[in-house]
Amino acid sequence: RLKGVMLAREYFDVEPEWDKFASKFTGGKIPFRVFITWVKGRVKRPGASKAAPRFCQVGPLISYLLAADLSYHGIVEDPTTMDVAYIIASGAKKFGSVRGLLKAGLISSVDAPVEEIAARLDDILDALRSRFGEGDRDAMVLDIIMVEHTLCKYQRLLRKMGKKGVPVP
Repeated sequence: RLKGVMLAREYFDVEPEWDKFASKFTGGKIPFRVFITWVKGRVKRPGASKAAPRFCQVGPLISYLLAADLSYHGIVEDPTTMDVAYIIASGAKKFGSVRGLLKAGLISSVDAPVEEIAARLDDILDALRSRFGEGDRDAMVLDIIMVEHTLCKYQRLLRKMGKKGVPVP
């Protein structure tokens, strides 16, 4: 945890690159996957012999969460179901949401195709939308980001419940 704090200066040093990148989208928001690709990109720094990650220790999950946060702030486009499915499928073994889909019996393996993941995410979102009124949906910010996040927590809950279906201390 402390290492992230020690990297703060390095992250702030990327600001000129961010300004240049973001200026390309002055007429609108940055597309969700375009932003993630930029965050995960590699750059050659002055004096370096080879390209290094733009942001040290920022991989698929952190770049997704950052894009999700910035979509809520209107900087990045809201993700489509296919955007989230693609992100889940591309980092499948690292995303708790893919294990949540698997544990719920909604996909057959962590290597399920992106189209199958997208279809199941849509099924969940449709089911939730049909069960909650508009006020409740707005209060909980019911969207595809929340569905992905809930699937991650679902698999964690199952793991903590143990075989008898009761929480394990």
